[in-house]
Amino acid sequence: MPTELGSRGMLLGSAGVRPRRTPTSDVRVQLPAGANSVRTSTNWLFTHHVLTCCFVPVWLIKAFFSFEVAIEVMTELVSQYQELPQAFLSKMPYIREVLLLPALANRSEKIIAGLTSLMCEVGQAAPGLVAEGSNEALSLSDALLRCVAFSSEDWEIAESTLQFWCSLAHCILGIDEQTSKRNATQELFLPVFSSLLDALLFRAQIIDIDEHCTGRVSSIPDGLVQFRLNLEELLVDICLLLGAPAYINKLLSSGWGLASQSIPWKEVEVRMYALSMVADTILQDGSPFDFSVVMHFVNILSSRTPAELNGCQFLVYKSFGDVIGSYSKWLSSSKSNIKPLLLFCASGISKSISSNSCSVALRKLCEDASSFIHEPPILDILFWISEGMGEGNLRIEDEEEIISAITHALCSILDKELRKTSLARLLCSSYSAVEKIIDIDRDELLRQNSSAYAQALNIAVRGLHRMGALFSHLAMSITSGLIDDDTISVLFGIFWPLLEKLTQSSHMENTSLSTAACRSLSSAIHSCGQHFQILLPKILECLSMNFLLYQRHDCFLRTAANMIEEFGHKEEYSVVCVRTIETFSSAASLSNLNSSYTCDQEPDLIEAYANFTSAFIRCCPKVPFYIMLRFFVHYCRTIWIDSTALILMLIA
Repeated sequence: MPTELGSRGMLLGSAGVRPRRTPTSDVRVQLPAGANSVRTSTNWLFTHHVLTCCFVPVWLIKAFFSFEVAIEVMTELVSQYQELPQAFLSKMPYIREVLLLPALANRSEKIIAGLTSLMCEVGQAAPGLVAEGSNEALSLSDALLRCVAFSSEDWEIAESTLQFWCSLAHCILGIDEQTSKRNATQELFLPVFSSLLDALLFRAQIIDIDEHCTGRVSSIPDGLVQFRLNLEELLVDICLLLGAPAYINKLLSSGWGLASQSIPWKEVEVRMYALSMVADTILQDGSPFDFSVVMHFVNILSSRTPAELNGCQFLVYKSFGDVIGSYSKWLSSSKSNIKPLLLFCASGISKSISSNSCSVALRKLCEDASSFIHEPPILDILFWISEGMGEGNLRIEDEEEIISAITHALCSILDKELRKTSLARLLCSSYSAVEKIIDIDRDELLRQNSSAYAQALNIAVRGLHRMGALFSHLAMSITSGLIDDDTISVLFGIFWPLLEKLTQSSHMENTSLSTAACRSLSSAIHSCGQHFQILLPKILECLSMNFLLYQRHDCFLRTAANMIEEFGHKEEYSVVCVRTIETFSSAASLSNLNSSYTCDQEPDLIEAYANFTSAFIRCCPKVPFYIMLRFFVHYCRTIWIDSTALILMLIA
């Protein structure tokens, strides 16, 4: 009974494979009992490849516990000796018929996985040999196609083949495109890669998509998520080999019924996923694309309410959202597509699993279809989307994406009056969320209800983030000349009175709320700078007083730094700036930072104060030097950090 086969330092036994330091040319084969042990050169191995490539694995399969060892040995040999892939290919028909097909029929996953690994190693070791398209090479391709399509509880077998297919595709695509060899090779392997696409789509399906499930990303198996992530490169290669028109046609011409009740959504979803993965390649190809099939499904999905959808069907929205975002420029070129596309995004945004892809799709549609946005039915949909975010079901990042998208669309409206009223309406949709938290100050009973108060705080924080997103995007439109001063005045008149009330309330004790308020204020200052100029003394006083009350909230320091950077160069505000920095510096939380240990405990506070002082020195040149020096000495005495940068700025 064989117990040992060594090559390049591999020593084998029933316990597995372990490294052993031996010369690389030494190959040792211990034959069954009764046979003489021999030590020969590597050439002997290739002369007797029937033994090493076929009979040894066949015998070891019978001794099932040693099969993994045999596969590891063969894989190591193939990767080290360039003659072995060709020798192995010559035995592919035998291995396919005698070993693989019975294993597939019996669902012997251990044998299938081992043979898949070995065949992939052979293909990756000599992709050029496989690309020659011999009968043996095609037998290898067919065998691996069967392994990809093999259904198992995980995706490891199919995933283990991906690198082989990529290597083969790169080898074919690397042949000079103008030569007859490239055309012949590509023509020979077109059926192979067409079948491969079918197998990949089958294995990438989310099986439960037509069933009831939780509707969360976690309901998709981790193995499938990883398998899908690893498919992108191979799908691009298949698209290049088949050609963009053939790839699209294969995905979209599946004979699905027109009735929504008979649609196999799991097949539709995986094909939309495969279409979105190769968007860059298809767009670069520029071939005509008939979106009628995509729009057919979009119309069906956009007409449904969230209550009509079962769990994982929102994954369909996610994949369609990715397609719409990827091909938005082409899709939005037809005016008739805009309304159903926006309605689809509105439906998909309502569920967390599809909210990100649908919010990105909405942004791209608003960017690419700006010429159609001004029509009342389209505006109504956009406002419906913005006003529906008050429930707080989305991630803050998605809400900001949506508001930025709608702001971009509204800024492109040519009619000045309509643009002004539309932007004001969009701002007011977030206004009410913040207004409610201010009313709680007058309703002590509601504030004592911790659950209701926490919910109100969360809604207010989201509203402030949306306001900040609106002003952030507005700044770009102001720079490009799309927004006039009258519009800014209207938005400023809505925003500042509300924020002033909020900053004077006790709710600023909440870190999340104060941070969101300061962030939205900074965004508004950046876009409406001149309107805030007259309010500089009041704003800086408000920030410094709040910092004295809540001395761990570094957001007040950061926002004050933004104010000074914006207006500190004006001489009339020098006294205000000095008074502000003196107030900040008097805070106990800063005065106590007099050792490296205490500074290490408050890294964010240190960074915010250092940025503020830096802005003060850089942007307040009209402050008398003796005041600047007095402050600097105080700074160096109280803050235990390296002040080299501040010294250089002071000298300058």
